[in-house]
Amino acid sequence: MSGGPDKQLSELFEDELASSRLRLFPAGRSAESMGWTVSVGDHAPNQSSAVLVGKIPIFDFDKRAPLWLAQLTDLARRKVRIILDYTDHHLGFDSPIKPFYRRALELADLCTVSHSALAKALYDASDITADAICIVEDAIEYEFVRPGHREKSTQPLAVLWFGHGTNFEFLARLCADWPETAPRDLHIVSSEEVRSFISNGYLEASLPLQIHFRHWSPSALSEAAAAVDVVVIPSSFESRKQFSSSNRLVTSLALGLPVVATALPSYQEFRDYFFELGSEAANNVFANPSLGHEKVAKFQKTFSSRFSIPSVQRSWASVIVQK
Repeated sequence: MSGGPDKQLSELFEDELASSRLRLFPAGRSAESMGWTVSVGDHAPNQSSAVLVGKIPIFDFDKRAPLWLAQLTDLARRKVRIILDYTDHHLGFDSPIKPFYRRALELADLCTVSHSALAKALYDASDITADAICIVEDAIEYEFVRPGHREKSTQPLAVLWFGHGTNFEFLARLCADWPETAPRDLHIVSSEEVRSFISNGYLEASLPLQIHFRHWSPSALSEAAAAVDVVVIPSSFESRKQFSSSNRLVTSLALGLPVVATALPSYQEFRDYFFELGSEAANNVFANPSLGHEKVAKFQKTFSSRFSIPSVQRSWASVIVQK
């Protein structure tokens, strides 16, 4: 189940929602490879053998949530296998979406999460059993790029931020106290919502910044990555976003860029490959991004296959056939 009208599986790979591209798409491809017929959209066919419930969109939530829950209730009554993909820790924070996930978890046979910290948080916040939680990591959708591709550039140093509009508040906080050593050229790859925030004056910087905006697409992120020297990923430990996956971190490293980031729980496994925002090391790499190239190269050597779409598809295959 994915928000919106029924569509082809291939359309998910172009979706703005990362969970659609990096989770539902590999899951669907995995099912197809095993001979299953896959449908995508708001409606689960009556003859379904199993249903994977993707992230429910916030737009039209008041209409979509009852529709999805009514279908899930009927599917559970008919003993159709339900797999809930839990991508954000909605149970840990008050939000309009929390009751939906509480009820969906009661109906699900299995729940998938992207990393161990989220698995623990879900276990602690619900009645789900540990053996009903499976970890399936997000895929990396880009070819690896050698670090240092801008070393001979005569252009000013530049920094990249990319992400969903729900992460914009963390960028805005960073800009309000922009690090002295950080580049003053800021490239942003995001949604039209974020472009609107910027044009309406919601991005006020403590230092003069040159903003370059691209509307998100896979090619736009590749283009932006080729034009910058370092990525910044600010976040917060006081938000459900503290349980975000490692996707933006590992994608940035795959694109050959040193990363300065808030050390979220899902990032801890990769602590040797990025610089913690606010540290002296981070300030140094802002000023001289080449200091981070060795970390990037080590990450790429170590994780060259783990996050590939074929690898993630194999993980989904084990979930789909699990009894």
